[in-house]
Formats: sequence, structure tokens, C-alpha cells
Amino acid sequence: MKRFFIFALATAIIASPISASACSTCLCGDPTLTLMGAEKPYAGRKRVSLEYLARSETLGLRGVDRLSVDEQRLSLGLSWTINQRVSLSLRLPFIDKQVETANLAQIDTQALGDIDLLARLYLQGDTGMSKGQYGLTLGLRLPSAEEQTSASGEPFDIDAQPGVGAYVPQLGVWYSSFSFPWLLHTSSTVLYSTEGDQDFKPGTAVTLTVLGQYATDYRLAWQLGLDSRWSEKDEYAGEPDGNSGGWFTFVTPGLVFTLLDDLLLNARVQVPLVDSLNGRHDEDTTFNLGITYDF
Repeated sequence: MKRFFIFALATAIIASPISASACSTCLCGDPTLTLMGAEKPYAGRKRVSLEYLARSETLGLRGVDRLSVDEQRLSLGLSWTINQRVSLSLRLPFIDKQVETANLAQIDTQALGDIDLLARLYLQGDTGMSKGQYGLTLGLRLPSAEEQTSASGEPFDIDAQPGVGAYVPQLGVWYSSFSFPWLLHTSSTVLYSTEGDQDFKPGTAVTLTVLGQYATDYRLAWQLGLDSRWSEKDEYAGEPDGNSGGWFTFVTPGLVFTLLDDLLLNARVQVPLVDSLNGRHDEDTTFNLGITYDF
């Protein structure tokens, strides 16, 4: 029972609903859950995950400055629990983007994205069989993605890039409570971005995730959550982008299925629920499918 519960919690995801101008810093969801789970840690645990994401968004006014972005990601994740107080993880995405501009020009890019480094700190005391725990998350996104250029050497628009060329430190808090067959996890994270390529600076963002889970047996668990994000407007050369920033919330149903003792399949959908984004900016449903293996 304990082992299934541990594995079934390693889900929620690296979803990347991105704010206007395709800002890749404004994440929605809790990426630490994929690799680190929500259970009490033990020293030496290692995990690997592979996750597929499909999403799309539109920005601007049709016939004037309309921009359509279709994105697919395949992300490799690795994690290591050093001891009962610290878990570390790394995530590297491969990104495939198709961008259509207002004049119907097409821009296609395929490249490695920015690397995410994350640490989860466990702050609760050693209470043995405690059913609740809490702590902090620390993270840094590195500007490791190579800027993509046209045949003439001109860089593609920032919307078509696999990264924005910025450092993105992040700080969060989290809490988990579990009593089989139920589990509750909640977390909130602040992401601040430095100025990146093409004088583009993503707005500071705050994310909130609330996830509930019910296990029908030791192989299958159903999930329902809310993923919310608020962000400031992005800036170009110090000028705010009117089609960026604001508040957005997804309702997120999902499931986790244990394929083998150490192998999980997870699937989830983020469906738009509350849209209070600035300007003309629409985010569509996000689809996610992944596997996680526990060493």
C-alpha cells in the first residue's frame, strides 16, 4: 500500500501554459511532483521521467497582429533524494514549435529548451508515520536553449524560440497530507525572470496548485486539481506588452496507473476554467502523458 501511494503521487506535471509572447517562465502546475512525489522521502531514491505535452495559444487581433502558437514538448527528468531533508531534480525539454504570424508566415523550430534545476526541502520534524509534511522549493531555469535563426542568420521572433535567454529563479512553499486512499497536495511558487534575448523580459509570475487524489485500488488513482497562474505584463525594451500577464486557472482531471512495481503511467488534461488575461490572449486545453520509473 505504501509503495503504491508513493508512486501514484509522482504525477502532476511539467505543463507549460505560457503567457503572452510565449513566455516560457509563466508555468502553471507543480513540476516537482513529477519526479519527487509527495510522500516522505528516503535517502538514495532515484527517479527518471519522460513526459509529452501538447498545447496551443493565440495572441493579438486577427488581421492586425494575430499570432498562433502550437507547441509540443518531450521532457526528460531526473531526480535524486540526498537525504530525508533534500531532493534534487533536473528537467530538460525538447521543444517543437509552429508559429503563424499575422501575414500567415510560418515559423517552425525544433530544439532543446532551457534546463530547470529544482530542489525540494522538507522542513517537518521526524515524526515517523506522520501523514502530513511541508517545505520549500528552490529552483533556477538556465538560459541553455540556443537562439534559433533563419537561413540569413536573423533570429526568429521570441515567440518561436525554445527559450527566452533569461535566468529564472523561483521560490515556493508546499504542503501534502495523505491518508489512503486519499491525498491532498498544494503548492505556490514565485518566478522572477531577468531580461533575456531581444530585450525581452517575462513578467514576474505566481502559480498555485491544489491537487486531490483518490486511489480506487493499488494500481489506479484518479486525480482532480486546479492549476492557477497570475503574472505581470512582459516587457520589450522596457515597454509593457498589452497582450500579456493577468490571471488564468485550469481545472485538471487526471489518472495514474501502475504498469509495473516501479513504473507509472500518468495522463492529465488542463481545461481552461477562469480567463482574466490582459489584452487579446487565449490559451487552449493542454494535454499531457508521461511515465515515471523509480530506481
